[in-house]
Amino acid sequence: MGSTLPLYLQATRNENELSGVSNIPNLSRRSFLRGSLGITRSAIALATLSFGNLVLGGCMFAREIPDKETALSAILEELEKRYGEKFHQLDSKDIKSFTYEQPRNGVQYIATLAPDTSPEKIFSGSIDTDAHTHKQWGNILDNYQQHIFDPIVCTPFREYLHTVEGIDGYSVQLSWNKMDSKVWKKEQVEEYMGKGAQGDPEIFIVIMIAEDSVEAMAQTVYEVQKGLWPLKRNMHVLAAISGLSFDCGTIYNTPVDKENLITRGNPPEYEEIKESIGNYQFRNKQMKPERWDGSGEAGDPNDSDVAITWLHKPQK
Repeated sequence: MGSTLPLYLQATRNENELSGVSNIPNLSRRSFLRGSLGITRSAIALATLSFGNLVLGGCMFAREIPDKETALSAILEELEKRYGEKFHQLDSKDIKSFTYEQPRNGVQYIATLAPDTSPEKIFSGSIDTDAHTHKQWGNILDNYQQHIFDPIVCTPFREYLHTVEGIDGYSVQLSWNKMDSKVWKKEQVEEYMGKGAQGDPEIFIVIMIAEDSVEAMAQTVYEVQKGLWPLKRNMHVLAAISGLSFDCGTIYNTPVDKENLITRGNPPEYEEIKESIGNYQFRNKQMKPERWDGSGEAGDPNDSDVAITWLHKPQK
């Protein structure tokens, strides 16, 4: 059984927060890097968990979930009822379990799933239980809805990046997806995306650029962000050196105060970006270079590294 993970590493928001149930997803290299750099939403998650538990309490079910196998069976059964189709667990992914002590002692099981008819639409399903009685606590949650909304909200970003000059490659994904029990429809896209506040879903963008002078790389990042700004979504841009992993090749992350649509104002200034890149380069020089070809990993796109679409393949 996995150990408790700190709330600052959480990557999704979920309805059980309002019933006092935490949500602890898988972590990609990308999400861990963002967490380690403080680019997270820990304060709001912690406050929501604590307040929700005190005010609303939670819903305890009679069903007992003593182990991973029972958890998976319960999740698959509920999702078939919810969506009217069958799902399966990915063979390459184990069911993960995490313990937590706040707002109550519990165990969360997370399964990586896909519909039988569309195995490429990978997502997560979770169930929470009381650590002592093993009874289900809160609703079974999923983020299957990301595959409805990703093509709608991410396509304009992909279209822009595919034509922009100065980058070698890119990836775009919908992140901070809701973990809930609601069956969403594509017509509800604006309701799902919210008003652009902290905690609403956001577009996570990776741009890979050739190593150059700080000034040249800063200009590229500046132009990319300025071009994406009119698309009016919560968004985060991570820039990295082509051919290197995020751990040692990241040179820029959008500042926290520029991520949310309703508070961000104008795009980051060139001088601000240049200073950030200089700081990252100083850090990167202390690390051993690690090559990365831009390949993705099989998993929930919300918490996994998505493959880079290369416009210009980096030199090996």
